[in-house]
Amino acid sequence: MAEVKDVAPTVLNTVQMSIKYGESAFKDGQHLGKAQAARAPTVEFAGAAGKRHTLIMVDPDAPSPDNPAMREWLHWIVANIPAGGDVSKGFTVTEYAGPTPPRGTHRYIFLLYEQPEGVLLPAKQHEQRAKFHSDVWAKAHQLGDPVAACFFKTAAGE
Repeated sequence: MAEVKDVAPTVLNTVQMSIKYGESAFKDGQHLGKAQAARAPTVEFAGAAGKRHTLIMVDPDAPSPDNPAMREWLHWIVANIPAGGDVSKGFTVTEYAGPTPPRGTHRYIFLLYEQPEGVLLPAKQHEQRAKFHSDVWAKAHQLGDPVAACFFKTAAGE
């Protein structure tokens, strides 16, 4: 998946993940309007029994794809999601913020990580959104490479 390589060079693709805004899941690379993605989506995945997961959503194109000086803009982190993928049962590390691209067409990338056995992420908020680095954050929390990834695009003015 070349569209996420600049954020996650290695995605294991060992878990099937579906992201739904409303009733239907989007396909990788699909365009969604800001209004469509204004509220947190429903996330479904079938993780291994007994495993917990962390979900991160970032915009690597902020403030514009030609000048991503704020890369990555953090939109959402939910940690300690139990097996079965019920994100509402996880801990919200960073509240969801829908897409708001100021210029150009931006990618909004979801990365799903499997947490190591017995590792619970700290129950504290992460507030800084600009210049977030999902790979650095994942490494600091012993998460390794993402087990799934997907993305949609939103253009300024949509």
